[in-house]
Amino acid sequence: MFDGAVTRALAIGCALPLVACGSDPASENPADTEAGTGTTSAAGSEDSTSSTPDPSTTAGPSDTTRGGDDASTGGDTMPPGDSSSDSSGGDPARTCDNTDYLLCLDFEDTPVGEIPEGWVRNGDLVSVQDDFAHLGTHALRTDAQPNWRRRIEHDASMIGSAHWGRVFYRVQLPIPVADLVHSTHVSFVGVGPTVGEAEYRYFDTVKAGADAQGIEDRIQYIFNVQPDGPEFAQGTGWLERYYEDTWHCAEWHVDAADQSFTFWDDGEEMFTFTNGPGNYQDSEIPDSYSIVTLGWTNYQDAAPGFVAWYDDFALDDERIGCE
Repeated sequence: MFDGAVTRALAIGCALPLVACGSDPASENPADTEAGTGTTSAAGSEDSTSSTPDPSTTAGPSDTTRGGDDASTGGDTMPPGDSSSDSSGGDPARTCDNTDYLLCLDFEDTPVGEIPEGWVRNGDLVSVQDDFAHLGTHALRTDAQPNWRRRIEHDASMIGSAHWGRVFYRVQLPIPVADLVHSTHVSFVGVGPTVGEAEYRYFDTVKAGADAQGIEDRIQYIFNVQPDGPEFAQGTGWLERYYEDTWHCAEWHVDAADQSFTFWDDGEEMFTFTNGPGNYQDSEIPDSYSIVTLGWTNYQDAAPGFVAWYDDFALDDERIGCE
């Protein structure tokens, strides 16, 4: 469901439907990040002083801006392997067997407490666990810290100018009592046609403030780009959707040839745009990528932090689907 309100970037910060979008921390101190209010119905702005995503640092073994305590295991809302989706076919514990996806993770071969082979951590509080899984018994869990990165990263040179992506996700309840929070779940690093190297956030959410009258804790989905300068975004307005302690399926399709992007949640199209060949305004979709990331990064404080799980992640040149 898309309300038709596609927003454009401001000169400072990034404008999102109804609210202001916070920028990445400019220093190694997470406390330096200013939280949004989440209580205004007009777009605002914040100083966009974040640094350029640098492959030499984003792909490092750990991030220096981490904190928080170990999270709980997500309670007893669903047992490992239980699924609220319609996934089916093949070995019920495996997504990646007998497929030729460009990149695929089902986490079943990764020992608890570790990360998949060929990936690196960016932030300590991310590892494979066996407390919840979409299929099988293992999933990637990101544990609680007030803000910044808990993610894993991989070379993305196999991804060309167009691809489809799919990942299942769930978020532990209750979520932190927090104002507006912008979070990234899947992103890529690439070189935009005119902006240089940037982080392309293709599965990105913004949560309304806990006290935002009429839209408390609702989320919106956005396409968000962070170059070495002001970030920009397009996306939905506030939806009748929330972070939930059950599995959901996020999908996206991106194509540099016509500068187009579409995002689905549980098979329902959330928003789409096509700028057309050579029109890079508010898209800047690159022809190739150097890094892909999976995990939780939030840019405003949300103490003690979000706990989330990701499973059955895949990228391909054809639609993967949620079945």
